[in-house]
Amino acid sequence: MNTHNIRPVQPPEFHGRLSTPSRGKWNGSSLDRNGDCVLLTHLPLYFAAVNSPFAQGRRKVIYFEIKVLGLRGGPADGESGFSIGFVAQPYPSWRSPGWERGSLGVCSDDGCRFVNDSWGGREFTGPVRVGETVGLGMVFDGDGDGVDEYSKKKRCKVEVFFTRNGRNAGGWDLHEERDQDAGGVEGLEGDFDLYGAVGLFGGVDFEICFDPAGWLWKP
Repeated sequence: MNTHNIRPVQPPEFHGRLSTPSRGKWNGSSLDRNGDCVLLTHLPLYFAAVNSPFAQGRRKVIYFEIKVLGLRGGPADGESGFSIGFVAQPYPSWRSPGWERGSLGVCSDDGCRFVNDSWGGREFTGPVRVGETVGLGMVFDGDGDGVDEYSKKKRCKVEVFFTRNGRNAGGWDLHEERDQDAGGVEGLEGDFDLYGAVGLFGGVDFEICFDPAGWLWKP
């Protein structure tokens, strides 16, 4: 797992408060009716040049969790919520993870998952309730037998997994289960750096943890 001190990058679209009370932990809240925005880690959780399973000879896992402390007024009288995911840079600061290329995420309000897809995603899990802790991870494995059809280079086997309150709550194979109407999965296959991402819309009170010692899920 990543051992760096992960600081947040705060976009201009984020209105609220955000603090880092300890190494690898963020506390914050967005204001009621805050529009879509995304908080990113300033460093990638997956460094392609260093963490590639083809370079290291072993698989790489990235993961983090978010606890929902409160949900308040949504944008334009809609619901408030968040999404948890990973993105490759550059990424627009006003879009949730999973809505643009080189990204994936799970949304709290309807439990849908998105992979490079802003068309509605795919049904995946139930809505996330206040008080719950959810996590998202990716496993990059060099033992897969996939080959990129253009470069002819061997590609990683990539599994995505989701947790609720410390328990595994489902997942998918990145290459076998693509979202309807989405493009490819370029940027997510282990050949680009990937950053932790939390999308926010409306008023959300939250705690985010990148420190394995603070996770409910135990590797």
